[in-house]
Amino acid sequence: MALSLCLTGCSGGGDDDGDRGERAPGAGASPAKPPEPSFGEQAVRRMTLRQQAGQVIVASWEGTGSPAPLVRRLHLGGVIAFSDNVESTDQIRRVNRDVRRVVARRGWPAFVGVDQEGGLVDRVGAPSTGFPAFMAAGAAADPRLTEQAARASAAEMRGLGFDVVFAPVADVTVGDGDAAIGSRSAGGDPQQVARQVVAATEGIAAAGVLPVVKHFPGHGSLGADSHAELPVQRRPLRALERRDLVPFEPAIVAGQDGPVGAPAVLTGHIAVRAVDRGVPASISRKVTTGLLRRDLGFEGLVVTDALDMQGVQRLAPGAQAAVRALRAGADVLLMPPDPAAARDAIVRAVRQGDLPRTRLAQAAARMVDTLHGLGRGAAAAPGSGGRAADALARRSVTSVAGPCEGRLLADRVRVVGAPDDVAEFDALVQARGVTVARDYTKRVRAGSRSVVVGTKTVVSKVRKRVRVKGKVRVKVVEVRTKVPVRERRPVYKDVLVIADAPTVALVGSGGGTPGSADVTVALDRPGVLGRVSSRVELAAYSDQPASLRAVVDVLLGERGAPGRLPLEVPGAERRGC
Repeated sequence: MALSLCLTGCSGGGDDDGDRGERAPGAGASPAKPPEPSFGEQAVRRMTLRQQAGQVIVASWEGTGSPAPLVRRLHLGGVIAFSDNVESTDQIRRVNRDVRRVVARRGWPAFVGVDQEGGLVDRVGAPSTGFPAFMAAGAAADPRLTEQAARASAAEMRGLGFDVVFAPVADVTVGDGDAAIGSRSAGGDPQQVARQVVAATEGIAAAGVLPVVKHFPGHGSLGADSHAELPVQRRPLRALERRDLVPFEPAIVAGQDGPVGAPAVLTGHIAVRAVDRGVPASISRKVTTGLLRRDLGFEGLVVTDALDMQGVQRLAPGAQAAVRALRAGADVLLMPPDPAAARDAIVRAVRQGDLPRTRLAQAAARMVDTLHGLGRGAAAAPGSGGRAADALARRSVTSVAGPCEGRLLADRVRVVGAPDDVAEFDALVQARGVTVARDYTKRVRAGSRSVVVGTKTVVSKVRKRVRVKGKVRVKVVEVRTKVPVRERRPVYKDVLVIADAPTVALVGSGGGTPGSADVTVALDRPGVLGRVSSRVELAAYSDQPASLRAVVDVLLGERGAPGRLPLEVPGAERRGC
């Protein structure tokens, strides 16, 4: 499927600041007729310097009100929404409509974006469909399902007024040593990740939404998070070419080796020692104009990662990052800490000769052309993508230990994990006839020689340790501060009464290794499954409703677990059934 995005007039890949192409054969003859200016180039010529500087900025905002006044005042290219900006789907639809209205006279859409990857990165919640994390796509290894899920999700976002989705994630994860990406990646096999990136890119574009492939040149092998510090990629360039850069290639070869290709790539705050020592890729000319554009031939829109992140702010504080990113070859400046200060800094840099006016105009024109060329895919209502989410989730569930078929869950179970996950899982299994046994706290007098639980007596000294009699298990979870004698009140201790039933441990994004459990389900990174020893171990890759439903189907023996671990998990018994 060819992408439905038209990128007219965006072939000028090199920075105008000194790069020149080769002379064409027969250059001594009469000069060729200059190409007609693109829509974006014509639009930019009509802009003032301040308007050009505002056009390349995409800002965040606070609260659930409309950022339209900010967009109008600074002539911003657009905005990006986060969870704090979304009160409801109706509210964010009104906000996006308001932004569209203030840019209507420009003649091209605003850049209205959202991080809607699925899994943990799900900025627009219910009733929009919650899709599994991208790692589920790698586990399912079915590009058709990936494309359908990406299209369905993007169609819902388009229905809410979003033009841009910051996905898919093209990073290749190394597993638990990866600080920032984890289940956001499709896996640890570069070729498999590349296939899923292609499918997701096609799906998003087919909905008439701009996909932004991220985080070039690859964040998945780094042990530092660029939100808090600057990660340093120490591997040689040849090693990066064999692994980290592989999934970005479909975005680079658009129109060369086939119809597949992404129109936009996001550069991360990652210092690549082999290319530009100590400088984040997002503000590095050697990476953006050199590696990405000149060496790999990318001609589309280059978007920076958020410029308020510490990975770039420590080196280029405040508005400096915006100017340096433009000078490096970026076209869209995402989330500068102060958009007004960033615009003014860009204007000042042009007037002082620190930033060529042609470079700013090129960036603005490329952005306008990309927005003007957006396809007109069919919008969808929130929640309409449930079937696509369920299909991907069912295909991705992976059995790492235990039987590969048949019922795996008892008629009575005890469930532990994050409260929200436990509540949803409890509701699902109870609706299918499974009894959920619950733990509870019982207060007993200090020094008591017994604890009565129901009709059973549990012998206990009620100190730090508790002796158990019969099938009921108890343990002390809290020792209250001793009450002064003069108050003449008894001292009590809280005793946790643990249900007598097989335990299902749901391990989410908080990670950690659960205690003894009969069934362990990884609802985020699957690495935890290599550190436990349970009768049954499943990887679901997310705690979205579709993933939990798929897990319950497997545990009740109604479906198999056909997925395969998309990366190496040390200690795991197997990669799937």
